[in-house]
Amino acid sequence: MVSLVARTGRQFQRYNQGRRLVVGCIPYRYKRSSPLDGNLRREFEVLVISAQRKGKGMLFPKGGWEMDESMEEAALRETLEEAGVIGKVENELGRWKFESKSQGTVHEGYMFPLLVKEQLDLWPEKNIRERRWMTVEEAKKACKIEWMRKALDVLVQRLVKMQHIEEEMGEDDDRHQRELEDSVVYPVSGRLGLRKVEIHSIRRFRHQRELEDSVVYPSLKKNRLEESGNPVQENNNLELYKKFSN
Repeated sequence: MVSLVARTGRQFQRYNQGRRLVVGCIPYRYKRSSPLDGNLRREFEVLVISAQRKGKGMLFPKGGWEMDESMEEAALRETLEEAGVIGKVENELGRWKFESKSQGTVHEGYMFPLLVKEQLDLWPEKNIRERRWMTVEEAKKACKIEWMRKALDVLVQRLVKMQHIEEEMGEDDDRHQRELEDSVVYPVSGRLGLRKVEIHSIRRFRHQRELEDSVVYPSLKKNRLEESGNPVQENNNLELYKKFSN
């Protein structure tokens, strides 16, 4: 069951050398595929929320990391409380130091991607925040916090790299599929009825015959042919060699 009450107070807040530790998430989801450069790429969008104070623009969910939870648990909790989404917290994007203008102190912020699995209709801060799905470019313009925009850049680079890896793996799969199709057993009619012949075996057989036709056989070297002086013998030698070589 999802709690509809957000945590308050800082009695369990974590600090590092006097810096308050803050953890947040960039919630994202994939849109439908669209053609790009002949490939189907998965486009994604990110979820931003409004700041508590009006006129401060949009940002990503974040909050204090408390002593009774892991960093990933804190990231998931803050995202649920502020944005009302649940999903999979992925590997950390990085760490940034920033100054809190309201408190005049330096904080230490960690950001994680969160692949959204469920979007709730009710969540703890629904009445005080607005949430909105945006493209990456829209989010960069809407978000006023520099270190969060840097975290978004890291996420974009990671997802693009993953996309390239998936495309390369897909090409390898296609190549492997074509190789399998080339070795499929097809029925071929013949005098003895229906028999099965592998295409790659036929190709190998033809290649072998071409090599045999171009090879210089030891028994047919010029000096020996000249010694025989018999063109009929030459033809017989050639036919015998091919007969016993096949």
